[in-house]
Amino acid sequence: MHEAAYQYVAQQVEQLRLHHATKHGRATLDQFDVIEVGSYNVNGSVRPLFAGARSYLGIDMRPGPNVDRVCAVQMLTTELGESADIVISSESLEHDLDHLGHLLSAYLLLRVGGYLLITAAAPERIPHGVNGDALALGEPYLAVHPMQLYDYLKIIGAESVQIDHDPIAGDVYAVARRGIP
Repeated sequence: MHEAAYQYVAQQVEQLRLHHATKHGRATLDQFDVIEVGSYNVNGSVRPLFAGARSYLGIDMRPGPNVDRVCAVQMLTTELGESADIVISSESLEHDLDHLGHLLSAYLLLRVGGYLLITAAAPERIPHGVNGDALALGEPYLAVHPMQLYDYLKIIGAESVQIDHDPIAGDVYAVARRGIP
């Protein structure tokens, strides 16, 4: 995770803390369960932002630092007990050719009222591998167009969708909420 993506998530977490404090009188995340998709720590992690969370599950396609379970997000289901108040897809969406399936799976893990936070590579960013270096032969990669991300989030039923695009950094960010079905 690069610095700009980390800062975006940090800003969203702070807003969630403030919102939680307004509603519940406490500015902590100790009542939140968090799932991070793409949790392998290449060059930084958002995990410390959620210190004190009730639970934190990091998933990735490979074992390593900050990975609690090796699997694709499409493999997690609420029937197996996985659900969260916050799901983060951090710099992993561009490495999954099934953007819609990735987003839908992450969204379905959210409890009603939960938040989906996304950081991803926009088309302006140079394609990169999962280690942050050159793309390996055969490695999946598909940059995330901001309008396509917006459309996909609306298709899956997300509410309060906000998209931020930094074409200079080649980043796209989003926050969305799961409403009442």
